[in-house]
Amino acid sequence: MTIIGDDDQAIFEWRGATPEYILHPEEYFGIPFTDYQLEVNYRSPRNIVDHSQRLICHNQNRVPKRVKASENANTAEIEVVKISGIDGTLKLVTEIVRSTEPGKVAVIGRFRRQLIPFQIYFASDGAPFKIAADLDVFGSKAFKDLVELLEIWNRAQDKCRPAQAVNGAIDICNIIKRFPFNKRDNDNLRKYLASENPRTIADAVTDIKHYDGQGLSGRSHKDLHEIASGFVTAARVSEAIRVVEKGFAGLRFDREKAEDDVYFTAPPLEQLAEIADMEGLDANDLMDRIETAQQQIRDYQGVEDEAHSGTNGEEWERPLHLMTATRSKGKEFDTVVLLDTVDGIWPHSEAKEQRELEAERRLFYVAFTRARQRVFMLRDKDAGAISPFVEELGLHFT
Repeated sequence: MTIIGDDDQAIFEWRGATPEYILHPEEYFGIPFTDYQLEVNYRSPRNIVDHSQRLICHNQNRVPKRVKASENANTAEIEVVKISGIDGTLKLVTEIVRSTEPGKVAVIGRFRRQLIPFQIYFASDGAPFKIAADLDVFGSKAFKDLVELLEIWNRAQDKCRPAQAVNGAIDICNIIKRFPFNKRDNDNLRKYLASENPRTIADAVTDIKHYDGQGLSGRSHKDLHEIASGFVTAARVSEAIRVVEKGFAGLRFDREKAEDDVYFTAPPLEQLAEIADMEGLDANDLMDRIETAQQQIRDYQGVEDEAHSGTNGEEWERPLHLMTATRSKGKEFDTVVLLDTVDGIWPHSEAKEQRELEAERRLFYVAFTRARQRVFMLRDKDAGAISPFVEELGLHFT
């Protein structure tokens, strides 16, 4: 029996996988094993190898190794970059992509949600980014609900039939609430609103304030009116998105994904609002961006399998690749951009035990070592302390 692997790159413990079979094979298979270490790294630049070994040596549950770069290895550019907000991040990544031609750039985040603003931003002119299909959150029910809300907001002030106005107001309320109306509440509120004969969705939302029927479960009619009114009267789509972020409990982005990724949390709607402000987007523009991002993801399906089989298609050769650290394993890029290298993200704030911290360190190790020429570790100057993993690399930074 031959077991081939690298315990330092065992990053799927959260799925139930474990490096213990590599670390202690005798205990699991009941036969003696002889250990052979491949100590020369022929892929990575010399300083990437040196710094990554300083990092991973902080893990205790591992096989000690003497990994070194090959004699002909080059030296990579490694930089910790302070940026300010999503605007600064997007502009920097754009500059990096342009300066890397020809070549491939990987933007690597700890979470799926970190990649969403890039998809929206680069979808503006069909920019050739690629993202793995299983990282698609745009196909989730939550984003479908968000698009539906944007469509409702877009026509909230337009005249329509009373039934359409009532339906729009009820749809808004069903996403404000953590759970949709039950049949009794739905029928009672719908009947009341229809009796008021509203001619716009905004009128129907106003009528909710004066609802005098049976009490509603979950949220009172006054609460629903206050939040819904703030949404439909927002002057810009960015303001409407901020109302959604604060008050729409039913827009749960993590519900479908939580079973697959324990660290998945709601995407940053505030960043979507910032992009809308930054580029002067209206609701139609933003919905177009989301649809374009969805299409780019569909186009990418199957490309990674082709890349691993040696039949690299045009899609894989596109210059910009967006991925989480777990999806970066086994790949390499000319330039790697690590997002949000701050404490609380690398490592995750919920990683408290030694085993959990070592798993997080292995994940950072994998992401850092994907680079062939350059590594940029981005740090928002207002996001808190730098990641301890960056310090463990042995880098000098300010």
